[in-house]
Amino acid sequence: MAILKRDIDFNVKRPFKNIITCSVLTAVSLGDSIFFIKKQGSFDTISFCEFLKTLTYPNKTVIFMDNVSFHHSRQVKELIQDKGWD
Repeated sequence: MAILKRDIDFNVKRPFKNIITCSVLTAVSLGDSIFFIKKQGSFDTISFCEFLKTLTYPNKTVIFMDNVSFHHSRQVKELIQDKGWD
C-alpha cells in the first residue's frame, strides 16, 4: 500500500493518448439466448435503458448489475419494475 505525501506533484503519463474505448452490455438467458450491444465510449442511463427496452425476457427475470451509478437511477428502476423484473 502506497502512502502519498501532500504537496508532491505527481505527473502520471499515459502510455496511449488517443485510446478509443468500447463498452459492451450482455444479456444471457438459460435457454441459450444471448444478446449484446457494444458502443464506442461509455454507457449512461439513457443508453442502458434503451438496451433494457430491447430485451424480451419474461416476468420474474433476474437482473445482475454492478455498482455503476446509473444502475441505481430512477429511470432504470422504473423500467425494470414496468417489465415485471423486480
